[in-house]
Amino acid sequence: MVGKIWSNAGEKSFDRLLERLRTHLPKARVVACFCEGMTVRNILMAMRRQGLVGEFLLVGSDGWADRYDVTDGYVREAAGGITIKLQSADVKWFDEYYLKLRPDNNLRNPWFPE
Repeated sequence: MVGKIWSNAGEKSFDRLLERLRTHLPKARVVACFCEGMTVRNILMAMRRQGLVGEFLLVGSDGWADRYDVTDGYVREAAGGITIKLQSADVKWFDEYYLKLRPDNNLRNPWFPE
């Protein structure tokens, strides 16, 4: 099953997502969450509301791999989950360069204005 949800969706949307998962794949125990932290936190909150502690293990991407604010207060719901974050060097000058890019000064990339 593939489920899509916006991070700012309401509680009912997250509850329905878990209900669909349980209905369509009743034996599922592992949920891959390639999303950012707020989405995962909302999934954890929905798991608590529905009493699903221990039913699912979340496997996640680097979008929330090292963010304790995502699981803070929801450690029981997140227990056993695994996140993956690639080790990469911090290129200090890149953030400054990237944040200064504007359509008028980045002419070499024709798709940038989009």
